[in-house]
Amino acid sequence: LRELKFLLMPEAGIAVAVVLGLLAIAGGWLGNKALTLAAGAGFLLAAVAQVVLQTAGSSLATGSNGSTFGLWLGLGAGLVALALTPQPVDASKGM
Repeated sequence: LRELKFLLMPEAGIAVAVVLGLLAIAGGWLGNKALTLAAGAGFLLAAVAQVVLQTAGSSLATGSNGSTFGLWLGLGAGLVALALTPQPVDASKGM
């Protein structure tokens, strides 16, 4: 049930993905870069936590592998890059 065909994720990780995913969707929908940045930072924090928990042998990381880390890292880096990208300047307005 936890196998998503491309990664293994523990139940706690599914909750993290849903909550941060909804935060990222809200940030995009509202055009709020702060929400998008918060979601990206949350995913990056999840990546760090994944490595620490898996290294320590915590039961929270049981049933996961490096693919979970890769997912968190990719989502976090992408959302942070998106949030920090400046808005394009409209050339027709003279600026």
